[in-house]
Amino acid sequence: MNKKIILIGGILIFVVGIIYALFEFGIIEEKSKRITQEVVIGEKRKIQIAKNEIVFTDKGYVPSELTVSKGTEIIFTNLTPLFMNPYGSVEGGIDSFDAKTNIQSNQSWKVILNTEGTWTYQDHTNKGKTGTIIVK
Repeated sequence: MNKKIILIGGILIFVVGIIYALFEFGIIEEKSKRITQEVVIGEKRKIQIAKNEIVFTDKGYVPSELTVSKGTEIIFTNLTPLFMNPYGSVEGGIDSFDAKTNIQSNQSWKVILNTEGTWTYQDHTNKGKTGTIIVK
């Protein structure tokens, strides 16, 4: 009887440890952490996006302004049938980013911004589609 209790306890501890490790290393992400805002991307069309995500839509980049902390990874996601190719720079031109490639429909590109300030960005392939990222 004692051996069975010890075996069951060991299995429970092992399973809890595996689940903890999956969350800790980001293999499993809590839905409440991942999805933090709802945005409108067209008539009667709403989607859920991460708080550090910018989506490219037929209307342009949504949200058009995003505020993040220094060192945050920004995700640009293309929700159009067109290519997306974002590039931008921080006010004063001391730092910049450039995807340097066409991002296909339903694909994403990530960048980490480590310079505080107001970043303006646009799209190489879709002129006039712009946005702002404020890094604090």
